[in-house]
Amino acid sequence: MTSKAELPNGHLQFLKALSRPTDYQKLLLELMEKSERSPIEEKKLHALIRTEKANIRANKAKKDMQHLLNAENKKQQAQQRKDRTKRLIELGALFDIAKLGHHDPATLVGMLNNISTAIAPDSDKWTNWHKQGVSILHERKQAKNAKEAQSEDQNN
Repeated sequence: MTSKAELPNGHLQFLKALSRPTDYQKLLLELMEKSERSPIEEKKLHALIRTEKANIRANKAKKDMQHLLNAENKKQQAQQRKDRTKRLIELGALFDIAKLGHHDPATLVGMLNNISTAIAPDSDKWTNWHKQGVSILHERKQAKNAKEAQSEDQNN
């Protein structure tokens, strides 16, 4: 009697190559290699094949889920890198706005470190600097908008 249920192509070779097949995989291999099987052995073989196919589907589902989770993590990491890059570019632009961009990085770090350690976090100087910064950035934005409006008027 021969079995009508079959394993996917190449799966039998895969099972034979396993270094530690499970007990049911060993029995499956034994029964597959038998040329004549009793009705009970045939029934066992069909059950083992269904089990192995279910195991294949479960492993594929696990693999697909892992790919999905990895893709989500990669997307999140890419967004974090983009956000960090944007922040660093903005900080670099601030140094140019403050006309400090020509100094070397070591000088700038030393200067900022001295400022941040020498002035208490609750000092009024921080509030004053914030107000000055807001004013400077606002003026720059207004100048940029005026320049864009002028350019638009010239194009029309």
